[in-house]
Amino acid sequence: MANLDRTVAGSLEIVATFTLYFVALGVSQLFPSLLLGNVSFLLYLPAGIKLLSILIFGWRGAFGIALAIFVRLMAKDGTYLVLESLEMALINAGVSWAVIYGFLRAFKISSNLYNLNLWHIVGLSAVCSVTNGLLFSWLLVGFNHLGAELYWHKVLMIVLGNFTGNAVLVWLMTYFSRHRLMLQNRLLKFRQH
Repeated sequence: MANLDRTVAGSLEIVATFTLYFVALGVSQLFPSLLLGNVSFLLYLPAGIKLLSILIFGWRGAFGIALAIFVRLMAKDGTYLVLESLEMALINAGVSWAVIYGFLRAFKISSNLYNLNLWHIVGLSAVCSVTNGLLFSWLLVGFNHLGAELYWHKVLMIVLGNFTGNAVLVWLMTYFSRHRLMLQNRLLKFRQH
């Protein structure tokens, strides 16, 4: 019975990560002024979902993110082949998991994230943003979806969008966690009226 419970919980974590990725993508797309190109955003909230999902759910979060990236690439405009989309999704999520896991080990952050502080999050956001920008742009060039001359421009756009997406989501989570009781009291008063 315990194995079944773990399997169900793990499946829910994957589904939640997948769903939250697309919710964040939808929110990012609500603001066309933030759109910098086909898939480059000044504020890319799915990057924050990826970071938080992998931090919280580990490999299950990475798996949910890989599924979401695969579906996004396949649905984008049909220029990505199935195998390309699969490779890009697995490499992107796998490297993100490895970077986050390596960061946590390097800074001796416990598995329950108890000793994770704001500076760790900022550093992790920066490392993940730069790694993702370099890697994803390299994959786009490697699969001939981006000219080599545009590589550094794409890297910059991805790093900027990912870092702002990470920052906004981490700030929101920090704000809500610190003001949770106050927000619950206001919601309770609102419901009573």
